[in-house]
Amino acid sequence: MAQALRKTSNPVLEDPDHAEIRAVISEETNAFLAEDFERWSASWVQDERTIEVYASQDFGLDAIRGWDAVGSHMRAEFETGS
Repeated sequence: MAQALRKTSNPVLEDPDHAEIRAVISEETNAFLAEDFERWSASWVQDERTIEVYASQDFGLDAIRGWDAVGSHMRAEFETGS
């Protein structure tokens, strides 16, 4: 059984499109942790389709719609370190 599991491939991990998606997510996360707004924002689609959904103890579940609003909100977050 163990030998059969080792030979089983994972099509998601092998798909080049998925590798590119993982690379973008990784870059977005690393840029956020580095507190680099310009790098972080380069990982986002910057138009009216952009939606940022987040949850917090203070505000519950919320969403910001459109890049202008998302970018403005997050730039302030990066600047204040909130």
